[in-house]
Amino acid sequence: MSTDRTGKHERSWQGFLGAERMSLENRRQGQLTRLLSRALQGESPKELAHLAQEDQRMAEEGLVELKRGEEV
Repeated sequence: MSTDRTGKHERSWQGFLGAERMSLENRRQGQLTRLLSRALQGESPKELAHLAQEDQRMAEEGLVELKRGEEV
C-alpha cells in the first residue's frame, strides 16, 4: 500500500474510533434515557427505563454490542 493510501486509511480509522468513543460517552451520560423519556402507545415505560439503565450500565463498563447484520 502506498504511503498516501496508508495515511488516508489511518485518518479514516482514527475518525471512526473517535466517533465510537463519542457514542460510548453519550451512552454513559444517559443519552438513551433521554431519547426514551416518553413511551409510545403500547410501550411499557418500565421496560423502556430498564433498557435505558442497562445500556448506560454497559457503556459505563465500556461494553458495546457487536452486530453482524441483524444478529447480536
